[in-house]
Amino acid sequence: MRSVLPFSWSALEAYNTCPKQYYELKIARNFQEIPHESSLWGTEVHEALELLVTEQKPLEPRYSQYTPLMTQLLAAPGEKYAELELAVDQNLEICEFDSPEAWTRGIDDLVIVNGPKALSIDYKTGKKKPFSRQLELSACRLFTKFPDVTHISTAFAWLATKEWTRASYTRDQLPYLWEGFYEGVSQMLWSEENNVWPAKPSGLCKKSKRPGSTYAGCPVATCPQSEFYRRAR
Repeated sequence: MRSVLPFSWSALEAYNTCPKQYYELKIARNFQEIPHESSLWGTEVHEALELLVTEQKPLEPRYSQYTPLMTQLLAAPGEKYAELELAVDQNLEICEFDSPEAWTRGIDDLVIVNGPKALSIDYKTGKKKPFSRQLELSACRLFTKFPDVTHISTAFAWLATKEWTRASYTRDQLPYLWEGFYEGVSQMLWSEENNVWPAKPSGLCKKSKRPGSTYAGCPVATCPQSEFYRRAR
């Protein structure tokens, strides 16, 4: 059975949404998430933008709406990293991405390092959502990876609406930023140690009723909150 560590922002967010769903999908793997068309599209877009940065492969016509943004980003000074994999151990030191000592890991879509300053962009192909602490966690990993960087600007690039969610951090904030994640990770570790994963009812417990839509709710049918509840044998 998998452990909750190393944690990522998506794992922490999933646990906070519903510990039981997180356990069934990510730890025990008793059920699988059904990919939506929107998530498949997002994967394609990320791959296309990565190849543009790493191999200068021109964007296909269906991605042409992203050309102005990428032209601007590629013109920015500094060394560029696409789909940068970063992992940090429990001593808050950088380690290999697949290291068994990794405490947290994540992938930054585009990072530009220019002397003491860095920029991290996370492409978002879905609807704009409220600000999340994902940008903080990204900054923590980047400060750890690049010790000479003192200022990091981070942003969600909402590709569908051409909007931005921005946040900036300085190295002297790093201890405080890391501290902000300890409580959430401790709760995940408590669930793992005690094998307690409570269900948290939400709109995800029900099946989508939109005409022509595919199943968009929680696939964990052994949860009593599920519309498709069935007792585990």
